[in-house]
Amino acid sequence: MYKLVIPMLILTLGFPAVSSGQELDRQQVILGLLGGEFDYKSREARMYGLELFEGMVGQLEQSVKAPTPSESDWVKSEVQKIGNLDTNAMVKALGDLNSNPIYIQRRIETFVSESEYIFSQIRSSESDLREAYWWVQLSQTMLRLQESEPWPQILVRAGKSYAPISRLSGTLSSVRDLPGKANLIALSILAERSN
Repeated sequence: MYKLVIPMLILTLGFPAVSSGQELDRQQVILGLLGGEFDYKSREARMYGLELFEGMVGQLEQSVKAPTPSESDWVKSEVQKIGNLDTNAMVKALGDLNSNPIYIQRRIETFVSESEYIFSQIRSSESDLREAYWWVQLSQTMLRLQESEPWPQILVRAGKSYAPISRLSGTLSSVRDLPGKANLIALSILAERSN
């Protein structure tokens, strides 16, 4: 429960204030919830920020059931079929697929998997340029999830969600705010390099 509540609070209220050169610990990050700016210059602070992103993606993963292997295979075959259609039929088929709960589950599963890979790349980056690149990739991955406006309602109507609609909607809404923060971190790293 603690792992779910703290990231949600931090992402709702904003990143905590941490001044450059100040020694960090998790307690300081959590206590900084009520205001200030996030100091992107410190790699240590960025890694604590990364934990907040990880917590939000983990909350989304826990909110939605993963598709079964046969459901995942079905999604792959549908996508292949749609790829062979003419433009008009493709648009309709994509609309239908985008409102299918199994497809939604698969998209969220893919998002979680891509995000976890990017988190590991950010964490293991040995140069600031490489780290900035992966923060931008994280932002792009999260932007792709923003196409998910009706997903919570579809999943709940289909009985596929572990979470009540308000929790799932809140999670997707919080994730929607993250791409800008990830891009800001990347830009701050690059700005720091040029100084």
